[in-house]
Amino acid sequence: MAASTTESTEKSEPLILTHAGHRRGVAAVFACLAVSSSLVVVTAARARAAPAPSSRAWVRSTRSVPALPEGSRALRPVATTTEIRADVVLKPRDPGALEAFDSAVSTPGSPSFRHYLAPGRFAEVFGALPTTISSVRGWLAGRGLALGPTSGDGLVVPVSGTAGQVDLAFDVGLEQYRLPSGRVVRVPDAGPLVPGALAGELYGVAGLDDLSRPAPQLVRADAVAAPGAVPGAAPAGTGAPGPHASGPAPTAGCEGAIDSNPANGGALAADDLAQAYSFSSLYPGTEGAGVTVGVYELEPFLMSDVNTFENCYSPAITASVSGVGVDGANPSGGPGQGEAALDIDMLIGMAPNVNLKVFVGPNTGTGPLDTYLSMVDGDNPPRVVSTSWGQCEAQLTPADIQAESSILQQAVAQGQTVIAASGDEGSEDCYLFPSSQDTRLEVDDPAGQPWVTSVGGTTVQALGPAPVESVWNTGLFAGTGGGGSSATWTMPSWQRGPGVQSVYTKARDVFTGASPCPVSSGPGTVSCREVPDVSSDSDPRTGLAVYCSCFSAGWAKIGGTSMSAPLWAAIAALADEGQPSPVGFLDPALYQAQCQAGSPFNDVTAGNDQPVGSTPSDPPHTPPGPYYPATPGYDLATGLGTPIAATLVGRLRSPPPDVCPVVTGISASSGPASGGTVVTVAGSNLSGVDEVDFGNGNPAVIDSVTSTSVTVSSPPSPTRGWATTDVLVRSGDDVLGFDGTMPFTFLGPRGYWTVASDGGIFSFGTTGFYGSMGGKPLAQPIVGMAPTPSSAGYWLVASDGGVFSFGDAGFYGSAGNLHLAKPVVGMAATPDGGGYWLVASDGGIFSYGDAGFHGSAGNLHLAKPVVGMAATPDGGGYWLVASDGGIFAYGGRYGGFYGSMGAATLSRPMVGIGAP
Repeated sequence: MAASTTESTEKSEPLILTHAGHRRGVAAVFACLAVSSSLVVVTAARARAAPAPSSRAWVRSTRSVPALPEGSRALRPVATTTEIRADVVLKPRDPGALEAFDSAVSTPGSPSFRHYLAPGRFAEVFGALPTTISSVRGWLAGRGLALGPTSGDGLVVPVSGTAGQVDLAFDVGLEQYRLPSGRVVRVPDAGPLVPGALAGELYGVAGLDDLSRPAPQLVRADAVAAPGAVPGAAPAGTGAPGPHASGPAPTAGCEGAIDSNPANGGALAADDLAQAYSFSSLYPGTEGAGVTVGVYELEPFLMSDVNTFENCYSPAITASVSGVGVDGANPSGGPGQGEAALDIDMLIGMAPNVNLKVFVGPNTGTGPLDTYLSMVDGDNPPRVVSTSWGQCEAQLTPADIQAESSILQQAVAQGQTVIAASGDEGSEDCYLFPSSQDTRLEVDDPAGQPWVTSVGGTTVQALGPAPVESVWNTGLFAGTGGGGSSATWTMPSWQRGPGVQSVYTKARDVFTGASPCPVSSGPGTVSCREVPDVSSDSDPRTGLAVYCSCFSAGWAKIGGTSMSAPLWAAIAALADEGQPSPVGFLDPALYQAQCQAGSPFNDVTAGNDQPVGSTPSDPPHTPPGPYYPATPGYDLATGLGTPIAATLVGRLRSPPPDVCPVVTGISASSGPASGGTVVTVAGSNLSGVDEVDFGNGNPAVIDSVTSTSVTVSSPPSPTRGWATTDVLVRSGDDVLGFDGTMPFTFLGPRGYWTVASDGGIFSFGTTGFYGSMGGKPLAQPIVGMAPTPSSAGYWLVASDGGVFSFGDAGFYGSAGNLHLAKPVVGMAATPDGGGYWLVASDGGIFSYGDAGFHGSAGNLHLAKPVVGMAATPDGGGYWLVASDGGIFAYGGRYGGFYGSMGAATLSRPMVGIGAP
């Protein structure tokens, strides 16, 4: 993770403990990968008494401070006697080696495939070094905190104390805030102070705040009538779906009890879902016998409710269900709100002979993190972990995300499968009424983590098989299957295949080449992790019939991605049955399976996951919405699709060879605009490549194709001049290159033009002369010019807004017939040459052709006049510059503010601006 750069502050402390200055490799497992530690240093948020003098620096871990929702109101300091529990989270000793190990044991075809680390060995191989743990514990004890046992994986040191003790230990104040929802939360006023010698070994401190609170991803059928729901009739129910699939089915008496509540009309039972998703041929021989599945819960459940559900079916469901309390939680302390009941009922309904352990922790402080840790950190952890609890990725602290990631990476190393619901707010995951009305394009956590299988939602119109399905989308209030691109994690190397890269893929930065997501999912990864991976029925209108005494009628019809995640956990359990080694992390095998003939997925191609009636607050400039549509192959609404379990279980047990095309590089990154540059694309599984584009829709001539290379001759530049495009390699429905990893620059004429105020043009170098206004009468002088992308033409603009076009420059309009408040001072063209902007000295903007209006300074009081403008590389915005050096940035993915000279003392005024 890249280090944050902030202002430093010297602190001192009587007790300074030095950590070991060496990192030990794990050569016995894999070769070490060099990594660097991150250091976060900031100025204290408020004045405090300094500790005793010392030569050691102390730094603040700002990654441990959450962002409060807009509209939160400060109340008062937390009472000093309030008991606080927190987790100090350490980094693995070599994060790069852990990533490499996880990739190797999870990737079919790897020599180390499924050679997992035995439970209980993680600490000695990947946990923090014993000297580091000793130093951390010594520091914390010296600060007056009570310490719990270090976690078995060597990555978490629990601490506790009063708010007053925590204040002194970490040099932070704990403050109470009232959220817009009315909930009162605790938040630190600064990042906790940690020894500089240990800062690089820590992810941060979790639990100082109680703002983070995962939410259950379930939706009751009666919510569909709420505001924002889809109008019209519900999908067809299962009134007479045909013969039941093999396996447990509800008894007649049980069906009568369910149907006695009219609200349960159209509810599905486990046998209906078994029919839709082809579990039939797996039963009764494969029902999860001998496989332990762990269900993550932050609410209790009642065994009597479980027994009622089991007794509803014939033949009897024989799953063993037990509870495990975490951090003092009572797993059988009540019926909960229905989330635990849904998770349990779905899992034992689809895998009726599993051994189910329900891990129940408190939904406060460190409870959510500790519950994950208890499911992974032990001598006999469950083979499969299912979680239907999550929250918006953007609302978690970086320390929380990284701490969670370490636990999930441990699960992968040990061969555990982790399944997570993708959320119920569609592409706008941060929305959670009434606590948050944030409609940015965001994804759910932990579903966005690169070490879990993320499960989205569909609506089933007919059971089939194959089922007739579309994206589950009934709005923000009634629920929509979650999906989109992470803003944190890079796209893992295993995430590939038809549809994975598309126009919605986030490309790396055109200026720096950096990935748009800051945290690596593995060496060399770029772009951003995409979710979901897979899907299944989540629509509450065809929800599962669940029994919970928390419901007035006992039986209720429940949906949400909480319905789909445990179904996929059941598939993993069925695949694990009788196997000498667990199937472990599913995603590499799932994505490779998509590239094979006879896909084990039902491809969902109808609908989208932009919640009905809502518009994201931060849509990209291109492509247009909705965000995001279902398409053939992978998509950001339903992932790879829904399961054909009878085929999928076999593919997971014995994955076939990888045939997905992979590109590792191109031989040339530039060539003349006229085309003809020979470019070789290197990689693997390339024999099916049938088109190589230099920019979307600009195909090259293919000279030769082998399994490891494709040689092409570049086409002419799409602009006929200078242009940087992405090389896109197409193999059937699969496209590689939308992530920006293969840029190619067309080289146009070299030189420049100058323009005089009378419109005279002077060309230099190899630029051409295409005409001028020299010697022609002008109402006002020329004040600027802009070339076309091909360099085969240009526009001139006069101070009265008149525009003159020459060569291949098109005329799209002018302000020459308008009464201007201030004169025009410059112009800029769009990257495709299909339009242009004019700017006046008061900051007013005039747009023509395909040039969009993204804002102006025309209504601002300017200290000095605007003197020029420049377009962003994507044409989605522009910058203005004033004569005092002030910069105004508008729109565009790359239209950010990078600094100005507005506060500087200039010897002469600014007169223009340029951008690459």
